[in-house]
Amino acid sequence: LTVDDAWRAKAGMKTAGMLSGPVTVRLDIPDLGATETAGSAEADFTAASISGLLPGWSKPAGKALKADFKLVMAPKDEILLESLTIEDPSITLKGSVLVAGDGQIKSARFSTLRIAKGDNVSAELERVGAVYRIAVKGEQFDARPLMKSAFSPSTGSPATGQDFDIDLKIASLIGFNSEILKSADIRGQLRGGLVRDLKLAGNLAKQAVAGQMAKGE
Repeated sequence: LTVDDAWRAKAGMKTAGMLSGPVTVRLDIPDLGATETAGSAEADFTAASISGLLPGWSKPAGKALKADFKLVMAPKDEILLESLTIEDPSITLKGSVLVAGDGQIKSARFSTLRIAKGDNVSAELERVGAVYRIAVKGEQFDARPLMKSAFSPSTGSPATGQDFDIDLKIASLIGFNSEILKSADIRGQLRGGLVRDLKLAGNLAKQAVAGQMAKGE
């Protein structure tokens, strides 16, 4: 099965600007056509380009990338990707993703997430209305790709330059200029790429730091 831009548009999947180009999908679903169907699948994204589908990560067309997962098609045209595994030099994901009927990610749970070299975290993402709630916890996380994505101008993607609630609890958090914040606890709200509220606590160069920024400050 080849899922290209025309196929996704016909199916009502709102992935324009996030996923472009053909994706080759191999399915093994014994009970296809039942009210709830399940089976195994492999998706080859090599010919597709990805930008904004997951905050902080992108992939150009032509770069090899495959995903293995168990596929469960449920009511409301939702699709659950269980035991999802993506391992590539640019990203490692292990977990589950719930895709809404419009093709956008409704929620995700990753026991393993690596977007930058050295990342060692778990993450949860949930869409509530127009807001994406992101929680990241773990030993080390390079926040620069996520920050760059969150603050970039809007391109129509729900994951780029729009609305986030962010909760980071990281033992070693890497930020711009390679500064490392230890015992980082950061909570914030971003709306349209602009900070509405931000609270930060941790240790920088062995000194305790804390701060808060609200809209208009």
